[in-house]
Amino acid sequence: MSIIYDANIGSTLSNWYGSIVISKIRNNDGSAVEAESFLSFYFVAPVPASDALQISTVPWMAFSSEVKNQPIDDKTVSVMITIKAESGQKFSLSDKDCITIPFDAPTATTSNLPKMLPECCSKITITADQLPATEGTININCAVSPDEKKLNNIKPVIKLSYGEITQTAELNPGKQQQISLLSGNYLLQAETIENEDATAVVPVIVAPKLANIIAGNTSHVEVSFGKVSYFSAVDFKIEKAEEIADEQLKVSLKTEEEIYNFDVLTGVSKNIRRISYDGNLSTDITPLKLNNKHISFNVPVLKLEGNLVNHVITRDMMECTESKTSTFQPLKFKINTDSEISKKMTVRLLSDEMNYVQEIEVKNLTITLPLAVMPGSYRVVIENFIDNKILHIVKNAELLVVNSTDENILNIDIKRSANLSVRGFPDYLSFGGCITFEGNNKDLLVNARTSSIFKYAGTGGDGNPHEFLAKDDATVNSINMARAIENELPADGNVLPVMISYTVQLSGGGISGLGDRDAHMHCYGNFILALSTAQKRQDAAHPVSAGFIVNPDFLGECQKNNITKETPMPVRSPLGDALKHWNIDLAIPEAIEDNVGGYIQSVNWLARTIAPSVTFGWQINLWGVGSSIWIYDNKGSMTPQKAGKDTADYLKSLQVYSGDYCPDFLAIDRYEADDLTIRSYVNSYCYGPHEWRRFYDFCAEVSEQLNCPVMPWQIPASRTPLKTDYVTDNFEEQHWGSSANYLFGDAALGSDVKNIHSTIREFDFNKYAPATAAQVGATPEHMYTRKGKFDVSEPGYKDFAKQGIFAVLLGGGCTLGIVPPLSCTAADTAWVGDRLNAYRDQPLTFLDTLK
Repeated sequence: MSIIYDANIGSTLSNWYGSIVISKIRNNDGSAVEAESFLSFYFVAPVPASDALQISTVPWMAFSSEVKNQPIDDKTVSVMITIKAESGQKFSLSDKDCITIPFDAPTATTSNLPKMLPECCSKITITADQLPATEGTININCAVSPDEKKLNNIKPVIKLSYGEITQTAELNPGKQQQISLLSGNYLLQAETIENEDATAVVPVIVAPKLANIIAGNTSHVEVSFGKVSYFSAVDFKIEKAEEIADEQLKVSLKTEEEIYNFDVLTGVSKNIRRISYDGNLSTDITPLKLNNKHISFNVPVLKLEGNLVNHVITRDMMECTESKTSTFQPLKFKINTDSEISKKMTVRLLSDEMNYVQEIEVKNLTITLPLAVMPGSYRVVIENFIDNKILHIVKNAELLVVNSTDENILNIDIKRSANLSVRGFPDYLSFGGCITFEGNNKDLLVNARTSSIFKYAGTGGDGNPHEFLAKDDATVNSINMARAIENELPADGNVLPVMISYTVQLSGGGISGLGDRDAHMHCYGNFILALSTAQKRQDAAHPVSAGFIVNPDFLGECQKNNITKETPMPVRSPLGDALKHWNIDLAIPEAIEDNVGGYIQSVNWLARTIAPSVTFGWQINLWGVGSSIWIYDNKGSMTPQKAGKDTADYLKSLQVYSGDYCPDFLAIDRYEADDLTIRSYVNSYCYGPHEWRRFYDFCAEVSEQLNCPVMPWQIPASRTPLKTDYVTDNFEEQHWGSSANYLFGDAALGSDVKNIHSTIREFDFNKYAPATAAQVGATPEHMYTRKGKFDVSEPGYKDFAKQGIFAVLLGGGCTLGIVPPLSCTAADTAWVGDRLNAYRDQPLTFLDTLK
């Protein structure tokens, strides 16, 4: 016997709200429905169902209900509702009873609610005392391994995707297995498999590629293997020797058909995979001219036989000859430092004729090199270094000319800079992400082993300038989510919730908001509320209960409009009224005046006074210098260093990081959008590796000028897809970009633009965004290659600590991060999530980098 019903749309229906009224619930024979324990309703809806169900029965009975929404894609949600009598007794429903299920559309993307909601009315499954059958089964038959010797115990993995729902299964060759799945149309994919050293590689073939899973039914899939390709593999290493200690050498491995060029440090292995199965392997190592020695290598030819070869260059393969130094000159290093350290830094002098590498102590002294130096011009390379978690900036002439007529001196200036150990954050470069409270946010953040999360405080994302909030659910829920994530990751330490808070909202552009006294009063009050809420959550396990980024775009708009510290602005009166609203009896410091400078100090004072347990910082923009177009390096004299210095100088003029209540860090915003989406490329925020490098150079310069640790914020976690990725013709909702390939490194993209998916690589900027095309070229291929060769094989973050960058926060409401953007399920979060997870095993620490 089945349960039938009548269903109609409620009296109120709009783009944003609607309801389904279920009535006359009965068995198909007309009898009343009786439930011993519970009644379940299952259907697929265009938006999530609200948990505010209205259950009306005659006679009246109290019910409890549970609503579970499982997003499938951005226009489909699986809804399961269960109702029980609060008394725990059995109950029955008659034709006089009804249940109203409300729906709220979260964004304009679901504005077709009036059209889509009525379609649900006839597709609701109701069951008594058992859950509706919502799942089907897929039977997967995997073929036997094509090479049981080389591919023994290598198991293919099949990925089954239906909108946001993704499930993977590890298959056993030669066996069948069954998987239960929510009903729907699934895309089936499997990646190529290979053995540990990639000497045997085989594609995995799935047929069919699309499977329609029907509740209660079984579908069948065959997994087979293509032709096995066989290769050799090489683990290459140059043994350390006194003459070449810690040097990086250029190596070329050649077979009859291939050439592999790479740089490698002595003592570090380089793994080369999928090279020719057989034949000869020759090795060329570029000779070195180092410290008055000429060093060359004579390496025997190796035989390839389809196996892994350990190819080690030993000292007896190296030949050294001394240079004639009768005309060489003495060279002095004059060191000026504000921090004397009993450790050594490395100085490199580089030229085509000879190179010198010397280690010198970080002390105020003048020393003469133990080697005479060949006359000529040298490029000087000395890296910034970290000592006791403090970054030190090294300044020196980029070019040194050594001649035989003058005294040769290289001046080296060393300045103590940012403390990378920021309260509330770990002592390594950490990554965090935006939260939306949608879907499986927590699971994605746990998988990525995030160190922090961020969310806008209040309800409007703007400080709520027209009202005093009674409570701040966003701050409460963000702290709760952070604690829930860290409970799942007990070995990884605390997760810091970071709230974004406005006390003046200038994000819409212009500075008219500076004079709005009542808005300041309300925003001050709501900032106090958020700070107090965070302070109350401090405990022994969480000495820093939360972080705050204050007033995005405020400093950028003020800089762009030449606002000074003395520019009038109501401060003391609205601040005083906000304190009174919360019955806080505090005397406002006299140094806080009614001007922009006083306002900045008032925010710093509130943070330090109301919530001494929180860590906080201000935010600046790339465009504060008037525009962000300078990033493209096409015309004009603006460099990352000049833009960074101009911005830092402006902050100094406002005394943002001065006084008794100095912030802990500075957040730096590019523009919150994924580069290969309309929101980004139409507004000329479409970066290749060249622009991303310049952006982080800008961050480094700001940090250096302010001696302040910086946090790139709202950085896209989107990547450029490869030929092997699934890309739709209209790829807007997939949120592709270019940031993640640069930031985390993408060896599969490497230095070959042809590895990019053709739909993306050939996308016509001229058609959709001519202003961007004028900056980066006609297509993403031009964007990647317009400044010559590129290589994103290695992570861009490797140098961040030496650039004053202590943390990176990813994503935003409209931008891919660790979680998808709002109301978006088509974007790939697994790529960045997996890399962040692996990163936590070997993070970039702030340990000493000196010897």
